[in-house]
Amino acid sequence: MSVVTKPTDPYDIEADAQNCIVIRNARFKSYQVEELTDGRIVLKPKGTGETFRMSKRAYEMLESSLDNLKKGVVSEKIVIPKFDDNDEDLID
Repeated sequence: MSVVTKPTDPYDIEADAQNCIVIRNARFKSYQVEELTDGRIVLKPKGTGETFRMSKRAYEMLESSLDNLKKGVVSEKIVIPKFDDNDEDLID
């Protein structure tokens, strides 16, 4: 399976006098750098940034729910009304 990614906020940079560049809002502290033959540079996070963690129980519940969904074991549709800040009668 191929994952398609898109740039979130492209911007131009130039290396400074020491050939250093700065990554804006870097999500990771450490990267593996690959310089490709066509001039592109690929930065791969080394896993030191924030990661999403899920408890074993929550993961098992999610897996069970997905299995049920695939089997067609689902509840009736529910309608959730749009909440409007002006609907003061909904707030106790």
